[in-house]
Amino acid sequence: MSNAYFNAHMDPSTDLTAYGWTQELAEAFLPHEKAQPHSLPGRIIAEHRQYYLVQTHAGEGRAQISGRLRYHTQQHPEQRPAVGDWVVLWPTHTARANEVPNYRIQELLPRHSKISRKASGQKTQEQILGTNLDTLFIVTSLNQELNLRRLERYLALAQQSQVQPVVILNKVDLCEDPEAVERTLSAIVGSVPLIKLSALYQSGLSQLSPYLGPGKTLALVGSSGVGKSTLLNALSHAQRQSTGAIREQDARGRHTTVHRQLFLLPEDRGLILDAPGFRELQLWDSQAVQHAFADVHDLISQCRFRNCRHDKEKGCAVQEALSLGLLDKKRWRNYLKLSDEQLYLEQRKARMRDIQSKVRAKRAYKKARTNALYGALKGRQA
Repeated sequence: MSNAYFNAHMDPSTDLTAYGWTQELAEAFLPHEKAQPHSLPGRIIAEHRQYYLVQTHAGEGRAQISGRLRYHTQQHPEQRPAVGDWVVLWPTHTARANEVPNYRIQELLPRHSKISRKASGQKTQEQILGTNLDTLFIVTSLNQELNLRRLERYLALAQQSQVQPVVILNKVDLCEDPEAVERTLSAIVGSVPLIKLSALYQSGLSQLSPYLGPGKTLALVGSSGVGKSTLLNALSHAQRQSTGAIREQDARGRHTTVHRQLFLLPEDRGLILDAPGFRELQLWDSQAVQHAFADVHDLISQCRFRNCRHDKEKGCAVQEALSLGLLDKKRWRNYLKLSDEQLYLEQRKARMRDIQSKVRAKRAYKKARTNALYGALKGRQA
């Protein structure tokens, strides 16, 4: 970095390669540095209500979106900065000693992956949960909270994100027969790695080593109470996040993580993105269900008729598999439910695109009319 601001505030102990900085990112940042020598690369490590926390060569700082980027992301909300993003920063002023630097986020550098869902509620909008991830740890617990249908949703989420999923079966100490549970899950997870451990007693953590390493970024997702924060603390050898007890009557968890944040692990083992547990998880990508239920789609392709309703038709491969016990009835019903959700969402997306197209056309018409009137008025004055 050649600019004076960085030279004056550089923290020699901060190495961005530990945060995932690569040669590809450096090449993508180079044109921005040439255009504005005071620009800095940084990675968003936390998102708060009024600002982002970013990591730069100069250490941690606070950042807000520039007016130009804010205007652009109103039309393209999927390009709004999120935790994990690498961004181009401009210092807002020269920071004095012991003062947290402040920046404006000017641009996003290219993402190589992201995890997202449909925003909760009635909004037809994508909510990005994290970007530039290498591995997605889907954490569930081996107590009565274990929900196979919810796990299928998380696996579909990983498929749409193009991130390597790993299923973590936590709280193995609370399960009488974890091998039996593993056999039950094998039909759901397929080739996805399945790891049993106890984060509380730090048992089985060595199985996670292949997914950790310098610059690697992984995310923890799962419902509240499955032990994500406990697992983060175990891998960090420190109390990074607060933890809470589950409700005894139903083994349901309570929210202890309040916002998404990237944590740097010790001993060059990479970074972990911890996020609040989901009360609602609706998929965004219509292709996610097809990938997560590949076995079901294989059966559908074997049906005699292309327009088979998979109900009472003769020769229906799905109904035959259900009758023989080769396909779990609950898995089939969940597939139908998720497919219906995605069909409804695609219809809403189409309506939203139509509305946006009409708004853009109306704005273009008003602008053209204003320009024409201005040109006519100017011609009369001449």
